[in-house]
Amino acid sequence: MLNFKMPINFSRVGTCIVIFSLIAISVTDYKKNIIPDYMCLSLFIGAVFDYIQEIINNGFVIKALTNRIVGSLVISIFLLLLALITNGGIGGGDIKMTAAAGFLLGVPYILVAFFISYLFAALFIFISGGFKRNNMKNSVPIGPYLSMGILVTMYFGEKILQWFLI
Repeated sequence: MLNFKMPINFSRVGTCIVIFSLIAISVTDYKKNIIPDYMCLSLFIGAVFDYIQEIINNGFVIKALTNRIVGSLVISIFLLLLALITNGGIGGGDIKMTAAAGFLLGVPYILVAFFISYLFAALFIFISGGFKRNNMKNSVPIGPYLSMGILVTMYFGEKILQWFLI
């Protein structure tokens, strides 16, 4: 019988939940053009696990919590305003997804993730000739591109941010 004496690392558990959530969100949004609330909730739960590990490692720091809350609000409020202005051009699932991702990444990393995700989306639309063929009337599911941006930022966000700031 195996006997592991490894302490639980909430950040690893959170990362697994986040990755599985992002995969589920990407597939569902691509196939059905919708991001269900429970998938956004699972993404948020993964972010909470990551935050619990941060508290275990560093103690409760109000600045860290504020950073996550502001990260949760920055892009999601922008997308909400965009949805209101465009009369539903942005879906509610995209807004909730960015709120959960903002709590995971915090500021400024949610901005990096958002920028990268829209670069991926623009590249895909450009390569597929979407602007010409669709004449911008068909909707593009943003969930898969947000997922890619979040994953890239989770692993390379600090390097990307340093690269931009140099």
